[in-house]
Amino acid sequence: MQPHALLVFSDGNSTDRNQILLGLTLHERFRLTAKKAGLTDFYWPDSQQIFPHLPESFIAVSASVLPSVSLLKKMSQIDPEPESIHTAETSAPVFVVRTQHPGLPAQMFRDALPAFSYSKLKPYIIPVSASDYSPLSDGKLRSAEQWLLTGLIKENEGFMSRHVERKISLAVTRRVAAT
Repeated sequence: MQPHALLVFSDGNSTDRNQILLGLTLHERFRLTAKKAGLTDFYWPDSQQIFPHLPESFIAVSASVLPSVSLLKKMSQIDPEPESIHTAETSAPVFVVRTQHPGLPAQMFRDALPAFSYSKLKPYIIPVSASDYSPLSDGKLRSAEQWLLTGLIKENEGFMSRHVERKISLAVTRRVAAT
């Protein structure tokens, strides 16, 4: 059963869901990224809330990282075994979970290791590259902006487009997005 839901959970390093990043709140940016990746359900509950209606299989991402659409698509293709948790091989707190527990506390996802021991789910590792996500802490919003804007540069653009025109376009986009 492949996941079709994204759960964003808060941890100690999370940025406020109402923080603006290139003209959108983080809540809206996560929701739109999930939608582009083909995920139909989106949850961003309070840190102590219980989730009684989570589907059996879902993707969980910390609010301290901004995932790319390609990462969420890759994770949504995983068909996890029952009672298992798949986690990124990097330090990014990104998981694919399949469980039949009726409700899960948000604090289960605060750290990968406690999640394994608390939930007693079988752990699996997912290969993830650094280009699949951007850290999102208060001091790193500028780097997250740069990561998002850099993603607009396509490999098949010509030399002048990539190195001259796109730099001008991205500088204008950065200024206009905040309005």
